Amino acid sequence: MNVEPSECGKSVERDIQNLENLTSHTIQTLKNNPGTKITEGKDLFFQGLSQIEFSRQSVKDNIKQLLEVCEKEQDNLGEIHNETMGSSSHQKIKADISQKQREKNYAEQEMLSLTDNITHKEQLLKQMEQREKIASVVAADMLPKIKNEFEIFGGVSHLKWDYNAQDNLVKGVIFRPEKKDLVPFELDHNTHSQYFITNYLWNLIGQDEEEFF
Repeated sequence: MNVEPSECGKSVERDIQNLENLTSHTIQTLKNNPGTKITEGKDLFFQGLSQIEFSRQSVKDNIKQLLEVCEKEQDNLGEIHNETMGSSSHQKIKADISQKQREKNYAEQEMLSLTDNITHKEQLLKQMEQREKIASVVAADMLPKIKNEFEIFGGVSHLKWDYNAQDNLVKGVIFRPEKKDLVPFELDHNTHSQYFITNYLWNLIGQDEEEFF
C-alpha cells in the first residue's frame, strides 16, 4: 500500500484530534454523570488510546512502505545511471559511435575515389571515341590512295598479294610475263625479319627485271 506523505501528515493530525476529543469526551462524561464509575471512564479512555495506537502503527507502516519505495526507486535510478552513464557502458557506447564515424568517413572516401575513377574512365572513353572517329576519317581518305598505289606497284612488279593468308604470313605470287609462269612465295613473320622478307621479295622481282633487260 503506497501512501503519499501528505496523507501521513493528515493521519497524525487526525490521531491528535481524536485524542483531544476522547479526553474531552471522557472528562465531560464524568462531569455529567457523577455516578459513572471511574473504571468505566478509564476503560473508555484506554479504548480510545488503543484505537489511536492502531492508527499510529498504521502511519508507521505507511512510512516504512514509503521508505522502501524510495530505496527501491533509488536503486532503479542507480541501475539506469550505470546502464547509461556507467564507466564501462558509457565507454562502450562512445567507442561504438567512434567506430561508426570512422566507417562513415571511410565509406565517403571510397565513394569519392570511385567517383573520380568513373570520371577518369569516362574521359578516356571520350578520347578513344574521338581517336576512333579520326582514324575512321583518315582510313576513309587514305585507303583508296593506298589501294591505288598497291595496284600500281602490283602492275609494275607483277606481284599479287594473298589477302586471305593468316596474319603472320606474307603470301602471294609474282607473275613472270616472259616465262609465262607464276612464282609463289610464303614467308612467316615469326621466323623471318621484315628486312629479310623485303630483300627476298625485291630479289624475286629483280630477277624478273634482269632477265627482261
